[in-house]
Amino acid sequence: DAEPLWGRRLRSACRAILARLGRATLTELHAALHHLGYRIAGNHPVKTLADALGYDTDRGLVDRPRRGTYAHPGTLPRPTRLWPGGPPIGHITPNNTNTTP
Repeated sequence: DAEPLWGRRLRSACRAILARLGRATLTELHAALHHLGYRIAGNHPVKTLADALGYDTDRGLVDRPRRGTYAHPGTLPRPTRLWPGGPPIGHITPNNTNTTP
């Protein structure tokens, strides 16, 4: 059986996953938690996950570069002349190297 997570333990587990990956979508975080033997407690797990990450985002512990995507603070790419808003997220690998040719 998977161990249920909620509250502080859920937020802590998500921050640990983001520290490893750099950034992840809600779906990727949910899958990673399952892979690690956890489940999200509650009737609406993805909403519970989003609420937990929203709490950490409000406190500056997690960055939210776009809807449904979260990042470990300091892993967001910096803007350049080529991409004033930063490189497109879809072209960034978990180790933050640009894969655009």
